[in-house]
Amino acid sequence: MRNFFSPLFRPLYGLSRRLFSDNSSANGTTILLSSGRSGSTWLGSILQQVPTTRSIFEPFHHAHGIPELADRRFTYMAPGNNCPALARSFESIVSGSTRTAWVEQFNHWATLSYSRRVVKLVRGNLLYPWLRREFPDFRYILLLRHPAAVVLSQLKGQWNLSSARLNQQDILREYANLGRFDDFQWPDKGFLSNLIFWVIENEVALACAHETGGLVLFYEDLCMQPIKELAKVQDYLEIEFPSKVLENLHEASWSSRRAITDLTPEQRVIRWQSMINEEQRKTLVQVLSRSALAKHYRLDTLPQ
Repeated sequence: MRNFFSPLFRPLYGLSRRLFSDNSSANGTTILLSSGRSGSTWLGSILQQVPTTRSIFEPFHHAHGIPELADRRFTYMAPGNNCPALARSFESIVSGSTRTAWVEQFNHWATLSYSRRVVKLVRGNLLYPWLRREFPDFRYILLLRHPAAVVLSQLKGQWNLSSARLNQQDILREYANLGRFDDFQWPDKGFLSNLIFWVIENEVALACAHETGGLVLFYEDLCMQPIKELAKVQDYLEIEFPSKVLENLHEASWSSRRAITDLTPEQRVIRWQSMINEEQRKTLVQVLSRSALAKHYRLDTLPQ
């Protein structure tokens, strides 16, 4: 656990994680969705700074998450799909009835009562329509980042996301019209595979956000005009951030290289352009040309 430093306090921490009470309401529950490497850990840490907010970290993780949830990662489910076991498992981890060290790792050991929650998911974009139907009173935030920045960061961290895996989901293939990508031959790994994966999972999530009134944020805007973007968050969640949030806004999250803290907001936004090669640029244009997301992201740095 990354916020738990001394072995001397581990028994106390473990005890506190067993004893805490979560008194949050449905309206006080925020689901933060994004593709991996989009800045969600950073935004999640900002959201957690509202007093007595409990962080629920990546319960769909394949190795450390809840098994019945992990089995549904990167899986599309239609909103009307009746799956009470999945609903119970998700409700259990959110309410605190099920507790694991992985999920609770960012909560301070001394906090024993919570009045708000933020659930961070980078494996749940395709589940957004189903979650919204099952838990309509939760608040939903979708964080988007330029696909080239996301994919290059994913590959650097050895996140190989198989586009073929998504194509094998018959209901998703029909719902999202995946035949438009057939001539790319559905690779299992590499830049093209991760890029197609990004397009599909974010198309589904963005459509749901627009249809159901979720808040859509862009990483680039959050970097460049944080006060304006956080004002949107405050209005949507009906909260007020402590003053220290703005003072420490550009500190990197633990999941980023610490050197990023030394970059200006502009450098954080444009640095991917020095990492992408010409072949990848052409691939980016080809894939985005088949997606509605092209109206937001092209080769330009900032979203449209």
